This record gives sequence, C-alpha cells and structure tokens, in this order.
Amino acid sequence: MNGADKAMIKIDDAKYQGEDREIHLQYNPEKYTIGKTVSWTDQTSQGKTPELQFSTPGRKTLSFDLFFDTYEDDTDVREYTKKVLALTEPTVESQQGKYRPPICLFSWGKLNFRGVVKTVTQNFTLFAWDGIPVRARLTVSMEQFSTALDEAKGQPPGDPEKIRIVKEGDRLYSISAEEFGTPYLWRHIAEANNIVNPRFLEPGQTLIIPALE
Repeated sequence: MNGADKAMIKIDDAKYQGEDREIHLQYNPEKYTIGKTVSWTDQTSQGKTPELQFSTPGRKTLSFDLFFDTYEDDTDVREYTKKVLALTEPTVESQQGKYRPPICLFSWGKLNFRGVVKTVTQNFTLFAWDGIPVRARLTVSMEQFSTALDEAKGQPPGDPEKIRIVKEGDRLYSISAEEFGTPYLWRHIAEANNIVNPRFLEPGQTLIIPALE
C-alpha cells in the first residue's frame, strides 16, 4: 500500500504549522459511517391532514474507528492517541471571541471530510508488564464545518469534491488557473482553506478545491 492510500487527518487551522498540521495514522479504518439529520416542523392544523414542513438542514457526520499498536516498539500508545484526542480541545479563537476545536480534514482515498472532531472514545486493550497501554482503538466522530461563503453558495458544508497536494513552486493564482481556467479565482481557494497569507504555501500541504456555481 503506498502513502497515497493511507488515511490521515490534516489540521486546516493556521495556528498549526509544519508537522503539527498532519496526523498520519498507523492503520486505515476498517469502515466509516456518514450520517445526516434534517429538522421538520409539524404544521398540522386541527381537522386537517398532518403536514410536515422542512425546517433546517442538518450537518453531515462522519464516524470511524482507528487502531494503534506499539507493542513491538515497547512505547506508550498514548503518544499517538493523544494527538487525536487533542483535536477535541477548544483552542482556536473565533472572531466573536469564542473558542472551538480546530478544523480538520479527514482524507482517505476519494473521501475528504472537512469538519471538527466532536467525540473521541479511547479503548485500551493491551498493556505492558508495568501497566503502560500499548494497544488502543479509538472511536472518532466528526461534524461538518462550513463558512459563510459555503452557505451563501449553497454548497454542502465541509464536503469538498476535490483536494490537491501543493507542489514546490505552486502559487494560489497558478492553481486557480489550472483548476478553474483563470488565475483570478484564487480567493475562492484561499477562503475555502482559511489561508491568511496567500503568498505562503507549503509543499505537501493539502488544499480543498471548492466547487464553483
């Protein structure tokens, strides 16, 4: 299995830099589950046929299990699991002065799910002689994240159709020219990826290529 087939979690917030932006998983999930709920309002009047009306759209959720094993390395498996658990911490300040967990991109094959981690359940199943855990299974649940631009376009929040890995020498305007046929739509890529400084792209960085109307 080559590196492109490995599942990974990429942190999309500008606060995280370099190696801190990527969590490379030891093993691919055996499966994942995508769900979505929709709110309906009962508009039934007395004596009339029951009628439900659409209220608000729900956000998609993604859940999957991750497996970690450090038995042969004789190291604490929590050195790996703590990186995933940290994604639930509200460390990123919004413009309103409130805090939220970092925005993440779970990428595996053609699945690219952008959202925040809602829950992480750790199940430690094997221990060294001194009680240190060396094997764990994590159940992770994510919820889609959307920006005002996503909502205005009516695009599915946090459910991008395409991603691109930045190469040496890439610039947003050149990527825009390749993807959209014009360099002048680079701002759409910048906004979709929360890029503050469009002049700075790291080789290996994962970019969401947003759909256009």
